[in-house]
Amino acid sequence: MTGAGGRGPDLELGEWLRTQRRARCWGVREMAGQLREAGRASGDLNLPSIEAMSRNIRRWEGGAGGVSERYRLYYAKALGIGPAEFGPARARRQVPADLLSAAGRQWVAAVLGDVRDGLRDDAKQCQARAEQVAADPVRAALCRGQAHGLALSAEHIDAAVSGTILA
Repeated sequence: MTGAGGRGPDLELGEWLRTQRRARCWGVREMAGQLREAGRASGDLNLPSIEAMSRNIRRWEGGAGGVSERYRLYYAKALGIGPAEFGPARARRQVPADLLSAAGRQWVAAVLGDVRDGLRDDAKQCQARAEQVAADPVRAALCRGQAHGLALSAEHIDAAVSGTILA
């Protein structure tokens, strides 16, 4: 089940796509331009207009229909991630603390530290973007808000790592 009534894979993917776009302080039209640029860089000259691409992005982010393999590759290129990193995590489950060995806890802490560092880098980029678009107070405020949210997420990871994983 997908769409308004359920939380199926298309809606989950749509939320992930929106989060990725907003993390970069991109509007829908800018994301459309990024996808077109990625397509052209891949040799695809048969791309829809910005307006048509924007409609697709809104549809995908709303969970209405899946993203084809073609556009998954363009998204990965535009977002600067590998194709295997595209999409939300498939398995979300809690692992009891006593299940991990000390080495396992250290490994998880190291991975979360990398994620935290990435969030902090993204926050800095959003803050820099806010300064670039300072002439547009709405966009600047949105970028600053996104930077703040990313920084808070990094702080939560710090608290989780120090409070539970290494305890």
